Amino acid sequence: MGTEQEDINEEQEETIEDEGSEEQEEDPPTVDRAEQYAERRRQQKRLCAKNRRKKLKQALFQDPESHVIRGG
Repeated sequence: MGTEQEDINEEQEETIEDEGSEEQEEDPPTVDRAEQYAERRRQQKRLCAKNRRKKLKQALFQDPESHVIRGG
């Protein structure tokens, strides 16, 4: 029984140490951080859309028969 209690105490100490280090590393979220995050997401979405269009164009030029584009 003594060893189980020691293990529990060690786990609690490790948990406390982990929580303390996380608080020091991360700043509390602010409006500025939220804006930065939103801007990064917008840029990432733009980049993904750009790459998607680029890949589609490349595929069309390589094998135009395989892709059928129908107008309105």
